[in-house]
Amino acid sequence: GVQTCALPICSHCEISFFGNLDNSQVVSKLNNSKIYVLNSQFEATSYSLIEAKMCGLPIVARASAGSKLVITHGTDGLLCEIDDENCLQDTIIALLENLDLQRSLGTHARIDALARFNQSINFNQILLLTGMVKNV
Repeated sequence: GVQTCALPICSHCEISFFGNLDNSQVVSKLNNSKIYVLNSQFEATSYSLIEAKMCGLPIVARASAGSKLVITHGTDGLLCEIDDENCLQDTIIALLENLDLQRSLGTHARIDALARFNQSINFNQILLLTGMVKNV
């Protein structure tokens, strides 16, 4: 399965696959992670990417349309072209070996998440767009 495919990526790294988690477990798992990887080729706007950014994690993801809406390549995460089979593996290894890059991407991910995906800001924007409240 997927676990077996991950072994060649980094034999000395601890790679965890959590499967389905309760909402109460997600933040704890993310806060105990070094990086977040999303290997989805077809992804709408991913809540999991936003959650990882909120936790300040550097992200490696496929450059799907949804991932490109959430991640700015080189600023708050790293994107790999969908058809580039080696990019994901090479990028994960490079990120795991570069603590400064991990810190920089993670810091920018958190800053961007707070600015763009803040619930109190977005909730008011949704209400304005739906016409449920008037802009005052």
